[in-house]
Amino acid sequence: MSKEILVCGAGIVGLATALALARRKQPVEILAPLPAPLAPAGDPYHPRVYAISPASQRFLAELGIWDALPAERIMAVQAMEIHGDADGCVTLDAWQAAVPQLAWIVESSEIERVLTQAARLSGISWIQDRCVGYQSGAVPTEQGGQLRADLVIGADGAKSPLRLAAGLRQQSAPYDDIALVTHLDVEIPHQGTALQWFREDGVLALLPLPDSARGPQVSLVWSLRSAAAKAIQASLVRAGPPASAPAGSGPVIKGMKDVSIALVGLALQTFGAKLEQEQEVMMLIADIIIDTFSAESAMLRAASVSGRPGAGQSGNALHQTAADLVIHNAAVRVEMNARAALPAIVSGDTLKIMQSALKRLLKMPTMNTVAARRTLSDAAAEKKAYPF
Repeated sequence: MSKEILVCGAGIVGLATALALARRKQPVEILAPLPAPLAPAGDPYHPRVYAISPASQRFLAELGIWDALPAERIMAVQAMEIHGDADGCVTLDAWQAAVPQLAWIVESSEIERVLTQAARLSGISWIQDRCVGYQSGAVPTEQGGQLRADLVIGADGAKSPLRLAAGLRQQSAPYDDIALVTHLDVEIPHQGTALQWFREDGVLALLPLPDSARGPQVSLVWSLRSAAAKAIQASLVRAGPPASAPAGSGPVIKGMKDVSIALVGLALQTFGAKLEQEQEVMMLIADIIIDTFSAESAMLRAASVSGRPGAGQSGNALHQTAADLVIHNAAVRVEMNARAALPAIVSGDTLKIMQSALKRLLKMPTMNTVAARRTLSDAAAEKKAYPF
């Protein structure tokens, strides 16, 4: 089977390429699984959005795609405020540039939906299979097929099997950054203005979106160093405790683990191979890891005793009191050591972010440690021996 042009991949790039070729009367075929039908648009908006430049808008219009996008889900950008890390600011305004708008904010899901519809309606042949390599002008597929074409276009993702098999060279330089993306409801209307801050800890952008049922909203895109971003993610998305764990202890211990991982990552980023020379920092991080291990061990031991036959209600309660006391004291020390280590590792905005994250990661219920110690000492005195 032979076609002149074969497009591998059915993302935005692959679909747009195939449509552009088809409109120029070129014989083209798509090789990719057919995307699942998307649900009707509504609240909430898709978390991934694109800022479409005038040139990209013209391209989509030439494909017949732009007018198929729901106008109520497109936000025109009328102005941009770009703030530097030294209080500098550049303002771009559509009115001053004598243009209707500077750009448009569009959901990726809407672009994919209309591109898929256009490709199906245009009669482009679509092979529901997957490219797995490239051999002497032939494209082997996941289902065992062999496709040949005069031109094969790789639009099958960042780790393109076609590119790898064809031996095409690629150069990449990791930034060691992670972008946190979410939509926010805002109190004040954004008036079509995009805001961007270039800070020492990364780049923060607020992109205007159409109003939702709750009112004005913006898309937040915050690029941070990987360790700082993961710490913020951990503080916002907290996993619940294991089913057998005492209530309330699981999230605290997870927070202690997240603090340990974040500090190790930040220290490696800051000091690199010279970290071994930072003995004080390594000592503080080691103490945090030790306390985290001891806290989890106490939690798991209390959980195992609660399921042991013949333990008794009083025995379970005593083990639970001991575990809660160990976890509480360990969390206090972890926070103290983390606050001592952070200023030695990072500074400025990154330090402020991490200090704020500590409060959320290590949030503990109030505990009367004096009463807990008395309970344990009374049990030891009554038994005249180790109470467990």
